[in-house]
Amino acid sequence: MAKGYAHERPKKEPRLSSKTAISLFIGFIMIVSTAGFAVMQSAGTNQPAPSNPLDETFQINRTLTPAEKVYILRTGRMILENIYNESGDELPQLADFASKHATYVFVEQSMVNASEEGSPEPGLRAIGSGGSIRDLDATNVTEDALADLICDFGIARPVECTLRGM
Repeated sequence: MAKGYAHERPKKEPRLSSKTAISLFIGFIMIVSTAGFAVMQSAGTNQPAPSNPLDETFQINRTLTPAEKVYILRTGRMILENIYNESGDELPQLADFASKHATYVFVEQSMVNASEEGSPEPGLRAIGSGGSIRDLDATNVTEDALADLICDFGIARPVECTLRGM
């Protein structure tokens, strides 16, 4: 036997230090959480946002329900409400104005039967912030008067309102 070979100790396998083990564990947690986050985010993007038909128009020719009025006001638009009876008529200038300012105004025009119970009172009104109502003069429905109304009473206001005050 050669000298030193019989009593040679077996070589030790290098053990994982506790610092190395902890850092590998933290790295594993980071990788798994990143993958989980990516999976969760991609799962939610496949569903289209529900759309409301009132978002796609600026005018309606019927009486709005209270829930529809609340929805429109929450979008930041003011409601111009023209409720008329058989002797009244639609005001086309409201629709023309709303088409130019659809971001700020929604027009409701409807004919009501005065003898019907629960039907709204005929008249021209603006419904603004917090549901506050302002009666309007149907003989003074001009572009300038409606623009003043948006600036004074509207929820969301165009930049022109800010510039007018300067």
